[in-house]
Amino acid sequence: MIAVGIVWQTLKKPAHRRLVVDRWLEVGEVSQSWNNQRRKIWRCNRLWTLRDRRRDAECSMQESLRRSVRAGCRQLRTVEPFTCLRIQLVMMNFLATRLRISRRIGMSWGTCAALLLASACGKVNAAEPFDPGTTLRVAAAELERSHLSKKVLDDDLSRQWLQAFITRLDPNRIYFVDRDLREFQRYQDRLDDLTRQGDFEFPLLVRKRLRKRIEEAVSYAAKYISAEHDFAIDEECPIRFEAHASNKEALEERWRLGTKLEILIEKVHGREREKVQAQLSGRYQRIATQIREMPDERLCELYLNSLASVFDPHSGYVSPRTLRAYTQIAPVKTFRLGINFQQRCGRFTIVSIDSSLGPASPQSDLIGWELIGIRRVQGETIDMVEMTFDDLYHLIHWPMGPLETDTEVILELIHPLTFERTSQSWVRFSQW
Repeated sequence: MIAVGIVWQTLKKPAHRRLVVDRWLEVGEVSQSWNNQRRKIWRCNRLWTLRDRRRDAECSMQESLRRSVRAGCRQLRTVEPFTCLRIQLVMMNFLATRLRISRRIGMSWGTCAALLLASACGKVNAAEPFDPGTTLRVAAAELERSHLSKKVLDDDLSRQWLQAFITRLDPNRIYFVDRDLREFQRYQDRLDDLTRQGDFEFPLLVRKRLRKRIEEAVSYAAKYISAEHDFAIDEECPIRFEAHASNKEALEERWRLGTKLEILIEKVHGREREKVQAQLSGRYQRIATQIREMPDERLCELYLNSLASVFDPHSGYVSPRTLRAYTQIAPVKTFRLGINFQQRCGRFTIVSIDSSLGPASPQSDLIGWELIGIRRVQGETIDMVEMTFDDLYHLIHWPMGPLETDTEVILELIHPLTFERTSQSWVRFSQW
């Protein structure tokens, strides 16, 4: 009671009362700030814990699927292409709905699971020739019936399909001209009907025209690779053209500017002219050879992948060729870089780096850079511009390829906006 009386007498004075109230407020603010800080720390720890658990679960599921796929592929020989597609679609729908994971992850895992289930679907005579018309008809029907989006292949979807197919073949708009597009557009409302009839006429027409245009493009490139360029002239070369060239003269001008830009980039980085000329000549000859030797099976795969991308950006078609390539790799020791690439305008862009690599994982400032070459520590550079995803996959994973069993490679990277070049040493991890 005495203490209460003393406090009361003290608080009766206004100056003392203000002082005590101010101190109480300060203590309250500190306490509140401390409590907020504790809540932030708790939330942060909670988020990190959830992230680690999610990553561990994803890694565990992916590893389990890898083991299952390898076990199944030991028994796999050949499977009908439309059978594999049907299984893939079923697995994608299952993973996207039952496991409640993102569609992108569902597509990736669905492809692996499809390869496993395909081993139980029976075998087909390996000597039977590939029929692109039948494959096209059955695969398109299966997409309509089983895809998660439930889209219908009609005239509107046919127009999108045509655009996706042309973009897949000529992403930089440096091969086809307007006259070619006008000829192709005569089929834009008929692709759905031709597909249901099993007619493979349109892809063959596009391939024939592409072969012709690429031969012309190689001649343009050879002409300007060996020419003397005046770098003092003020000229502009777009990173990506918004429309196709109106005629052959405009197309040749694009190749002149593009070749001059490539030479200038290498000149700025101090490379010798002879080496640059050899690299560019080899690149365009390789691209021409890829198109010249493109089989019907590969053409059908590109055509159906264009259709699948219209249904959903992450959907794809597994051809017998891709399936055979995977069965050759799955039962043996393979390698990986821990990098996820996305092909944009004929180049492979780094979109993510596997965080489970631990301390060996480089910094994420390389995300967005483009891969233009891979070389061994002691060896020549393998040019990657306009290389197919299948070739990239074999180069990285296949132990009998040009990289053999090397556990360290050099990645040649370029920034898509500043054109800065860098060589990055990278670990090539082995896996079973």
